[in-house]
Amino acid sequence: MNHLVQRFFLTSRKETDIADAFTRYKTPTINIEVKNVTEDINAYVINHVENLVEAKMLKLRNPTLKGKIVKMLVDNAEGM
Repeated sequence: MNHLVQRFFLTSRKETDIADAFTRYKTPTINIEVKNVTEDINAYVINHVENLVEAKMLKLRNPTLKGKIVKMLVDNAEGM
């Protein structure tokens, strides 16, 4: 007997209607809090900004701008 197994991975900000649908259909969920991913986002953004600078795709006259750019991107990512 062949059974087709379908698996889905869905990411979303915390939305009530989505959470209610998962609860209604008894779908397992994993909640990830912003504090758990901020460090990963920060590491990614730092690396990406440094790569852009090295590739001369991002030119910074003031070196302190790199830190400001990273902080703004990470702060506004809101864990996503």
